[in-house]
Amino acid sequence: MGKYIFVLCAVGGLAFGALGAFLTASVSRRSLKTESDSMVSVMGTNMLRMLIDVAFLACAFLVCRCFDLPLVVTMVSVALGLTVFGMLFLKSIVKKLSENNESESDGGE
Repeated sequence: MGKYIFVLCAVGGLAFGALGAFLTASVSRRSLKTESDSMVSVMGTNMLRMLIDVAFLACAFLVCRCFDLPLVVTMVSVALGLTVFGMLFLKSIVKKLSENNESESDGGE
């Protein structure tokens, strides 16, 4: 089970990071649907996204410490999952919003 624990922690960390990225993307999607241009709304959304990321990293750290799992592999894979899947989810949100904006525009000047 020696080297397989590293693979298991890496895959589990990526999946956990993807879950966190999905939650942050849903926060961003909800914020973009409200179309609020206030600075407080934008800053609040970004702060909430960062808090979700920190909470997922802290949870992964505590799980590693409680169950004596490899810390570096797990933390790097969670951070990688949060980053890569977060970019993919946000890219899909922007694509959907731009398609909606193009369909609503009249194609004029």
